[in-house]
Amino acid sequence: MPEPFPAVARIETPTGALFVESEGAEDLVGRYDRLHQGSPNTAASIDFLRVIGQELR
Repeated sequence: MPEPFPAVARIETPTGALFVESEGAEDLVGRYDRLHQGSPNTAASIDFLRVIGQELR
């Protein structure tokens, strides 16, 4: 394998791990970064789950 080694991304799926190299890895990292940025923080997630739990009672 030539150096420098290409970027590699690994993602777990229900059927096993998926490995993506080079540009595909960079695209995958970008997608996960956008998901992470758009996700609520821990406190907001806990509050949301608490409200849903109360509504289900």
